[in-house]
Amino acid sequence: MAAMENLRAEDVVAAEVTEVPADVEASAVVLPLDGAPRRAGVLQTRTARLIISLADSVAIILASVISGYGYHAVFLGEGGDPLVFWSTGLLAALLFGGAVRSIEASQPLRRPDGLDAVRELTAVWAATFLCVTFFAFSLKAGGTLSRGTMLSFLVLGWFAVVVSRTTTPKLIARFLRPSKLAEREVIVIGAADDRYLDTLLSELDQAGYASPRVIRFNARCTAQEWRRELASSLARVMGFARSAANGEICIAAGGFDDRRLRDIAQALQVVPRAVRIIPSPQVEQLLHYPIRHVGALNAVELQKAPLNDVQLWIKRAIDLAFAGVALVVLAPLLVLVAIGIKLDSRGPVLFKQTRLGHRGVPFAIYKFRTMTVTENGADVKQAQVNDRRVTRLGRWLRKASIDELPQLLNVLRGEMSLVGPRPHAVAHDNHYTALIDNYEIRQHVKPGITGWAQVNGFRGETSSPEAMRRRVEADIWYAKNASLLLDLRILLLTVVEVLRQRNAY
Repeated sequence: MAAMENLRAEDVVAAEVTEVPADVEASAVVLPLDGAPRRAGVLQTRTARLIISLADSVAIILASVISGYGYHAVFLGEGGDPLVFWSTGLLAALLFGGAVRSIEASQPLRRPDGLDAVRELTAVWAATFLCVTFFAFSLKAGGTLSRGTMLSFLVLGWFAVVVSRTTTPKLIARFLRPSKLAEREVIVIGAADDRYLDTLLSELDQAGYASPRVIRFNARCTAQEWRRELASSLARVMGFARSAANGEICIAAGGFDDRRLRDIAQALQVVPRAVRIIPSPQVEQLLHYPIRHVGALNAVELQKAPLNDVQLWIKRAIDLAFAGVALVVLAPLLVLVAIGIKLDSRGPVLFKQTRLGHRGVPFAIYKFRTMTVTENGADVKQAQVNDRRVTRLGRWLRKASIDELPQLLNVLRGEMSLVGPRPHAVAHDNHYTALIDNYEIRQHVKPGITGWAQVNGFRGETSSPEAMRRRVEADIWYAKNASLLLDLRILLLTVVEVLRQRNAY
């Protein structure tokens, strides 16, 4: 290939150079493999998210310290132990930040505002406070963290996170403006017929890069014409690279075949600028998956194997420990609920229904009876909003998810786990297996009391095949990505979901 400095004038063909229009669509999205759209913007950048998380953490820690010192100084006449107050605040900050990031990751387009945002923050903070209280008193810190201190922290901490979450984004939008990047000039290379090039330009525009220079190659030309096209268009790139301010060269790779993309990348080695290849959405999806090695080759792991023997043993040990302790601790509540069911309506206290578990093995699931019927056959009707079959006490039990507590017995028996896809009635399994592809994948792992679908809002009635399809997709995703850390994340989010009572009836 001829050096860029020695290109002849007759080899130079005009390449289309455009500026990003002022009215570029600001809501362009790219769909990742799991179907969840992702959107760029100042408040969604890593820097902005980090600043918001740090602001939340500082606010929570300060709330803990102020609550501890204030309560002890006013009511007890002493300062208390500062290390305990700092530690409590730090633990709360970590739990709150993890829960918020999990919610944002699972619902990337959901941006609640107003009362909805306050309700969601309240639910997350309440779940965080319950976890902190559990850890604090488990570690016997009750001498320093008195009830008054914890109640003060509950109120002040809630106020702190609400203020932090409502004011920090506004400050970022004011002081971390995209125009700060205006002095950087980006050169964009793409194929003239690549429709994803506009998506890249929109992302650059939202990120604050002013008027990128765009060189559109004729990537559809013949092999004989390609050398001339490459030389002429790269000459224009070189001209811009010499005169433009500092910045990167971005190549929208989707419109080029592998050989022509390699030609462009090799020619750009002489340009003293950072060169970045932006893959097509299909390839970009693969970048989120781990890289494994097959001999001397690199491989993208689209689907990992189920939990190994050690992980399964640990998961089972956690199930046994948690279910055993929970049944003992909750025994008084379970007795009261049983008495209430007997007094509220006729019928058994426990409702048993055949469901399919791990690898399709049937088992009898236990629940507190919340309806006047106990369907268990070829025709099972799901509960609906304002369902007349639900008893008075049953409606409250279902909203608080207390009706699911007897399934701790299924966990002890090894038929279920704390976390996994919710098992469906056999009649529903038979019906939806014929309608939804890969439905059986959800049975590759043990069913659970709670699962990835439930913490993502796919709970309650599935009145249409589309609603069930979305729930099953979440179950299949869990079956393919099951891990102990994911289980912990789901358990924490479950506390939030129970407090929110979303789709519970």
